[in-house]
Amino acid sequence: MRVGLVGLGVMGSNHARIISESNRANLAWVYDANKVVCEQSARQWGSKPASRIEDLDECDAVVVATSTASHSAIAEHFASIGKPMLLEKPLCNTLPETLSLIEQSRKAAIPLMCGFVERFNPAVVTALKMIDGPVRHLSTFRHSPFNPRASSSVVTDLLIHDLDLTARLAPTDTPTSVGSALWKPNEHSFSETADCTLQFGNQMTAVQSASRWSQRKIREMRISTDNLLLELDLLRVTVTAYRHRSQSGGNEGEPMIYRSETMIEVPFVRHAGEPLALQFDHFLDVISGDEDAVAELDSIAAPHRLAELVEQV
Repeated sequence: MRVGLVGLGVMGSNHARIISESNRANLAWVYDANKVVCEQSARQWGSKPASRIEDLDECDAVVVATSTASHSAIAEHFASIGKPMLLEKPLCNTLPETLSLIEQSRKAAIPLMCGFVERFNPAVVTALKMIDGPVRHLSTFRHSPFNPRASSSVVTDLLIHDLDLTARLAPTDTPTSVGSALWKPNEHSFSETADCTLQFGNQMTAVQSASRWSQRKIREMRISTDNLLLELDLLRVTVTAYRHRSQSGGNEGEPMIYRSETMIEVPFVRHAGEPLALQFDHFLDVISGDEDAVAELDSIAAPHRLAELVEQV
């Protein structure tokens, strides 16, 4: 399959490597507004440098890893000629643009995928298989050092990954209440920290924190059901499960000591491959019909809607 890549920044370079290493695809064309970078990358990956995005029209599919503000115009072009697309998150700069692109893809039956790469993190895949009932409480902590290249707020850049998990685990599509606190260094900058609480009636609470103003990278999650607590470290790719058995405050005549019996499980986390490579394979499967293109399309809007709710509060 001939694949074109638009955008050759840090994330775009990762996509170029993944596509080039695939035995199912050929990185046919690359495009970047910086012509020097475009030509260097084309030589590095053995592809053709494009002078305009229309040069990629002959490709079978397109991956878009440009700044968020440019997504809508680029996607509009490729959607108009029926090209399957994988766009980095967020899909578009605004929710109306996102919903419009989803609807356009749906009407034309064009495969469309958003770069929610954490869906392919082995720790997340393992944890989701272990959930034994309705999720009552979800907490996530996604912090990173400052990123001067960021082209959208921390909500749509980082938090949206965790909002995607919330949308998958929540009992309904719409929370009954949303509370959030966002901080930006100045009035002209993007929000760099965001903390939010999403309540889904009396069924589930999600408490989530994201920051691009930290001193180290942290990716942690806790998923609680009625009988199970799952702790995930997405960087170390580990899952630990806890099941509470009993507790007591000590026997009569003994010093007051809290005693607890908790069963701890450390499941084997199967590493099927690099998450970005697994995501690209899934994209190819969606295009070929081996995965459900409609289900993939249906999964895109919910985390974007939650992101807008968090930013509007």
